[in-house]
Amino acid sequence: MASGPWTLASTAISASPTRSRSCWRRSTACWPRPASGSRPEEGRVATEQDRINSLLIPITDQQVLVPQTGLAEVIPREMIQPVKGAEPWLRGMIQWRGQQIPTISLEQMCGRQSRASKDSRYVVLYAIEQIPGLQWYAVEVSGIPHPVRLAPEQLVKGGTRDADCDIVALNVIADGQEAVILDPAVIERRIGEQLARL
Repeated sequence: MASGPWTLASTAISASPTRSRSCWRRSTACWPRPASGSRPEEGRVATEQDRINSLLIPITDQQVLVPQTGLAEVIPREMIQPVKGAEPWLRGMIQWRGQQIPTISLEQMCGRQSRASKDSRYVVLYAIEQIPGLQWYAVEVSGIPHPVRLAPEQLVKGGTRDADCDIVALNVIADGQEAVILDPAVIERRIGEQLARL
């Protein structure tokens, strides 16, 4: 497991696998997970340096919140090479920048069905857990990621969809929209375990 949180460039989301703590982190500033309906540091005026460049990524009936620095590229849907014997959520391998990378369905990892549409595509995310052979992985998404620049008061705890899924670290309201923060350690461990069995 990586020694630190999802630290990519200067911003990160830190999510404990035990979900006992989840925070936005920028440099040395860290806002602990807010209680339902509360806003961190009431009365404090957020500065531009406090704001974190983030992405709201649409999947089926859900949105995923990630730091912009966690995204390598958004690419069109293309031919997937199925992986024989893999779990359904491991959709297969795609060719990206001259190498094969695993492609996953977050919905199926949470026991739900995904729905493809004309806007479906893949987002390629950086892997952080230093699992041999896993530097990036692709996620099936249902539309184009939407950039948001979040101040602490724009991120509050809320929502319940997929709350019992092990890849979800926290349900939040981000800039007025329901979303989930993922636990990349769990996701990457499951990918690594699956690939090791094949």
